[in-house]
Amino acid sequence: MKKKRITIGLLIAGLALLLLACKKETKEEVIELSEVEAAEALPEEEPVPIFVHVCGQVINPGVYELEEGARVFEAIAAAGGVTGEGEASLLNLAEVLSDGMRLYVPKADEVVAESEGAPGETLINLNTASKEELMSLSGIGEAKAEAIILYREETGKFTTIEELQEVSGIGESTFNRLKDKIKV
Repeated sequence: MKKKRITIGLLIAGLALLLLACKKETKEEVIELSEVEAAEALPEEEPVPIFVHVCGQVINPGVYELEEGARVFEAIAAAGGVTGEGEASLLNLAEVLSDGMRLYVPKADEVVAESEGAPGETLINLNTASKEELMSLSGIGEAKAEAIILYREETGKFTTIEELQEVSGIGESTFNRLKDKIKV
């Protein structure tokens, strides 16, 4: 009789352990399933549109709506491609576009003329130059250097060196003094 009670007790204990193990697995499965359901219930993020002004040597210049993260080559394609006079190879076609950006596709002769400097002289890139580099240019002090940086932050990269004249405080005479020392 005592042996029977011990056997029954062991069976009950074994069943209890088995039930606890099953409950634990079921609970974990429910949690995992709930996480999957929660992930599926999250709304997919809508792509954020950006607007880019594509101009210069493209077939259909204009303002185009593209998805955030779009690249220069996609904007050019949206504008119908480059004209026969355009020189897109001088642009970084893989560059990521930003909202409000102006993308200018130049003629080949425009870029050659702008990139020529005095022999051995390094041209200052208006799109990447630091305040100190800009201040190394004749007639550009701290205030004008900061104005150039502010302009490119607010309107996007310079597309031509002539665009420098749109910066507050830089007129035609300053531009003429700098045009052989700068590039975009």
